[in-house]
Amino acid sequence: MSNPYSPPKASVADIGEPLLPRGLRVLRTLAIAGNLVLGSTPLLFFVYDAPVGVGVAGFSAVLLAVIAASIGALTSRIAERPMRWSALLLNAGVAALLGYALLFEDRGITRAVNLLFIVPAVLNLIAIEALRRARARPGPG
Repeated sequence: MSNPYSPPKASVADIGEPLLPRGLRVLRTLAIAGNLVLGSTPLLFFVYDAPVGVGVAGFSAVLLAVIAASIGALTSRIAERPMRWSALLLNAGVAALLGYALLFEDRGITRAVNLLFIVPAVLNLIAIEALRRARARPGPG
């Protein structure tokens, strides 16, 4: 018979993920903040532009898919490998497409908008890969 008043064998803090380096936590926070800022852009389309066309709806759907995959890969360990690969592929596709448009588009406003979207996509790529490497390292102990 065990003693119900004995202290537990393991603390709750031992169960979770080991503490990540400070730089990686800052990078992950910046990537999530960039995703949330980008997630608010479809709301601006819907608020300021009453007739929503198929192009805006498609753009919003793709943007929200990239954001959901990226935030999922940065915060969750559930389905870690498929979530990470989907986020990497979506962000790489967005970065490649916007990089192509940035290099070969002549209009000034389009370049600024492309930069607005390409920076968080590249930041997501860097943060997701750095998080994978940090989680793959064996922890102390």
